[in-house]
Order: sequence, then structure tokens, then C-alpha cells
Amino acid sequence: MGRFVITGSFSPQAIKGFMDSPTDRWETIDALIKAAGGRLENYYITTGPSDFLIIATGDDMKKVLPAIMAAAGSGSLSKVQTQEAFTTADFKEMQKAAAGIRSNFVPPGS
Repeated sequence: MGRFVITGSFSPQAIKGFMDSPTDRWETIDALIKAAGGRLENYYITTGPSDFLIIATGDDMKKVLPAIMAAAGSGSLSKVQTQEAFTTADFKEMQKAAAGIRSNFVPPGS
């Protein structure tokens, strides 16, 4: 199961909507990701270059991307970025796999 970190910014339209009708968006985001076949792990409002950070899981990006597209396509978000995240155990397995295939790589100029 993939874990995805999604960040982005709210549009001025979204910020106006928050001020006009304050709301906790957890349930909305949760329902959207579930509709795409994923699961919401965490949803944070952040400071800095992004306004929010979402951590979601799904079989692969094909399960999570439709939810991101639906939200971004509404005009309420911008600068949306998605990264896949791996546990340290997953990364250890990748290291072992790399060690097993490194003899197949010939560096440039060799």
C-alpha cells in the first residue's frame, strides 16, 4: 500500500469561503479520498510555503490522484504537489535490492 504526502495552497476563493462559513474539512477530505479508493491518515493546516498537508494511503497513485484532481479542479486549491513516502523498513528493502543489481550498472566513461 502506498503512502502519499500531498501539499498545496488555498485559493482566495477558498479562504473567503472559510471566513464566510468556518468549517473543519476533515470529513470532506476523508470522504473524497475514500471515494477514490484511498484512506486519509492525517490532514493538517500548515504555515510556510503550503497551506495544508495531507497524508493518504492507497494501492497506488492511480487511487489517490483522482481525489487530488477533483479537489484541485474545483478552483479552491493551487500549487498542489504529491510525493510518495516510504517507511524506513521499505527503504531498507530498496537498499538490499539496489545492492543486488548494482553490478548491472556501468558508470559513464567506464
